[in-house]
Amino acid sequence: KIHNLEMIRYQDESFNSINEEKLKDLSKDYKKFVNLPFIIEATINTTTENKIKYLRDMGCVNVGLGVESGSKYIRDKVIIKPKFENTEAIEKINLFKRYGISVTVYNIMGFPHETEENIKDTIEINYKAKPTHAAVGYFQPWEGTSLKKTSIENGFLDENMEISQMTEGQQSTTPLKNLEVDKKTLEHYHDYFSYYVYLNKNLWSIIKFCSKKNFLSKIIKKILTLILIRKQNFYRKNPTN
Repeated sequence: KIHNLEMIRYQDESFNSINEEKLKDLSKDYKKFVNLPFIIEATINTTTENKIKYLRDMGCVNVGLGVESGSKYIRDKVIIKPKFENTEAIEKINLFKRYGISVTVYNIMGFPHETEENIKDTIEINYKAKPTHAAVGYFQPWEGTSLKKTSIENGFLDENMEISQMTEGQQSTTPLKNLEVDKKTLEHYHDYFSYYVYLNKNLWSIIKFCSKKNFLSKIIKKILTLILIRKQNFYRKNPTN
């Protein structure tokens, strides 16, 4: 009340790791003493329908889910994330939407050992789930992580690369080299990620054509962008469709 807050963002990467009974109690107290809409980060493997109900009752309006890759191989063997199946992720995303909570899915591409098929798996899981927002970035081998060490050891990253170089290029290109997927193809999937997620599959070959970057492809991209905006607005207004 002192600061006239209108919304709160809780920066806990797994807000819903709390057990169901504690969250149920918290839901009642939060509504009674705070009663402000809020945004959280959560994980697929700790999400249950009951927890989603309690979050809805508390006033949660958006959840960020770190799917990162639609490839089970990349998740389990490269990133080494808590295990979940693609069908489970899609089900949980749809549950959040069904309870009126918008979903931002965080995706990453450009991992060591990632193939084009692995990238298509990431597109596919988002295509099937239709999250409210599908964000994508390039993999960044941050200092102190095991993936930075293995990236250097396997020749994907120069040992003397500065952190500032990774930060500056986080959304523009990958800092890695010698990847399975060539840089041009990787950048295409990154730049057109939302087009693949929200447009019908019968347009995918046309989206691919846009990577040619000639006069015709620029015209087609403008048309596809207009369709994309309409599609995104539709799914945001009709989250269960």
